[in-house]
Amino acid sequence: MSNAADKYLRRILATETNTNYSEPKLYIPQKKVNGRTVANVNADWYVYYYFRDNNGKMTGPFKVRKQINRLKSVEEKRSYGTRLAKGLSTLLYHGYSPLDKQEFNFDARTNPKQPVGINKDDSLTLEKALNDAIVQKSLTLKPTTIKGYTMRVNKLLEWLRKNKLKNIAPNEFNFEHALSYIDYESDQGNKATSVDNTRRELSAIFRVLKKRRLIDHNHFSEIETSKSAPEVHQVYTKKQLVALKKYLVKHDLNLYYFFKFIMFTYLRNKEVAKLKVKNFDLDRAVVAIETKTENITYKPLTKDLISLLENVYDIRNKPREHYIFTKEAGKTGYWDISDEGKTAYFSNRFKTIREQQKDFNLTKDHTIYSSRHTITSDIFMNFINEGLNEREAIIKLMGITGHSSENALKKYLRSIGAILPKKSSNYTTIDF
Repeated sequence: MSNAADKYLRRILATETNTNYSEPKLYIPQKKVNGRTVANVNADWYVYYYFRDNNGKMTGPFKVRKQINRLKSVEEKRSYGTRLAKGLSTLLYHGYSPLDKQEFNFDARTNPKQPVGINKDDSLTLEKALNDAIVQKSLTLKPTTIKGYTMRVNKLLEWLRKNKLKNIAPNEFNFEHALSYIDYESDQGNKATSVDNTRRELSAIFRVLKKRRLIDHNHFSEIETSKSAPEVHQVYTKKQLVALKKYLVKHDLNLYYFFKFIMFTYLRNKEVAKLKVKNFDLDRAVVAIETKTENITYKPLTKDLISLLENVYDIRNKPREHYIFTKEAGKTGYWDISDEGKTAYFSNRFKTIREQQKDFNLTKDHTIYSSRHTITSDIFMNFINEGLNEREAIIKLMGITGHSSENALKKYLRSIGAILPKKSSNYTTIDF
């Protein structure tokens, strides 16, 4: 969070703190399993808080369940309950009372009626409006996502200051300004993908300003998406994988385990780097992955990975907040660096091996992520060799890779060379 946004949030908390309620908290029922205390997924979960009545006495607890007890797993209930508590906290902050029988109008409290058109607040600068938007976004998004938004906004604010646009009103920021900034990002040597991510995230922030009627148009949404050549990940041969495994098992067990998770969970490098003990349910043989909006998606675990997690990482006896991957192979723990830093740590280790071990015949396009393409190609060919036709193999493979459509998976298989064009010589009679 930027300094300005941080000061703004502290000012709100210091001057407008409501002492009429306690902060909503998620109640997680517990039970004993093999001598350990664990969350009881089958018991009653709820968010609770206390509220001060007209006589000044704290009453309650007030329990709010909504649909939390319809969810089936601990991770789903924990994620939903956290968001429910955050939402209740926002309602209470803006004046909601469980003792008031009248319907609470949240929009009227947070967005008082304004004449149709732009909100004409001469004292509001674009800088302040952007920082306010960050604070508003932080109520509904994960801290890691907010960190990305804050970084993009701070870079834009720095550009505004350099171009003497620091104190302009929100609606004075025009299309030429937005386009000039995106051009500036491109001129800094950033890849097209990075530039488009900047455009997309700034568009999300400016959408908040438009919703508050501080601007007429979201100019970042009007800028065309940049095109870039897709990043290449060269598929490994089986000979290369055998040599690589032999080397890693002997010289870099930590990187070997990292490879295994990429290959057998179909997760990306960054997703694997940020995995914690709490993400795994060994009894159900699944790993839970949080999306940007804190929704949960699940990936199955192979028997090999379950054995690794139980017998090497011993995650049944480790704190839930421990990261699976640290600098020490097979040891969970706290690793206080960014997710990008963790990913770079393993990528750089592999880059060193790739450059030093010349007899592996690896190119710069052989990456850790390439292993995911390699195993996908291998599974597909094994399905074909078992007698499945191409479509049957694709449908069966969809359940493993997580692709949402046959066409998407078919296109992916072609891009990694698993599906090749038919040889024309098999069909022509022309001898040239």
